[in-house]
Parts: sequence; structure tokens; C-alpha cells
Amino acid sequence: MHLTLQFDTDNIDWQTLADIYAKAKFEGRTPEVLQADFEAADVVCFGFDNTTLTAAVRILGGKMYDFCVKSHCLGYGPALVMYEYASKRAKVANPLIVAAEGVERQLIEKAELAEHLA
Repeated sequence: MHLTLQFDTDNIDWQTLADIYAKAKFEGRTPEVLQADFEAADVVCFGFDNTTLTAAVRILGGKMYDFCVKSHCLGYGPALVMYEYASKRAKVANPLIVAAEGVERQLIEKAELAEHLA
């Protein structure tokens, strides 16, 4: 995996991002909702495997939201890299990750970031 990070919303395919969230079984993440939420964030971080969008997270008010990584990428460390770089961009040490019970929390645990759960 060749991870590339993007810290703005320029040229993000919101439908592709919504498909990633849908496949992970995150509820209520339509392209329109995602675009509005990410554009309103203090910091955004999108992860790409080469040119393929594979992960996203946003920081608002010092907390991380909508942290999602394609399942086939979980073992390669992009979640930790994204956590660290997004935190630095936001100038927030060890921000908490806000995740709903169920699949959202399970994904964070699989990404080995459980100690950062709110």
C-alpha cells in the first residue's frame, strides 16, 4: 500500500466516499451530508492508496469524527498515520475519536486506536 494524504476537500468524489462509509455500515453518510460535514470541519484528512480513496477523518472542535478506513487497508497502518497527521494539523494532542456504538467503534478498535475513543 502506498498511502498519500490530502488535507483539503478539493476534487473529493463524495459518492465514492459515501460508498466507503456504506460498505463499512456507517449509517446516514450520504454524499451531501459528508460534503457538508467535511467542508465545515477544522481539519480534514483523506487517505489514498495511490490514487484510490481509501479513508477519511475530520476534526471539529478538537475531536475526530467520521473516521473510516476501507477494511482491506486496516492492517497496513493508515489509520494511525492519519490520526497522527490530522492531530498535528489541528494542533491537538491526542484528540478523542467520537464513534457510535457498534460498527463505528469496532472499526476504530480494529485500527488499533481504541485508547483514543471518546
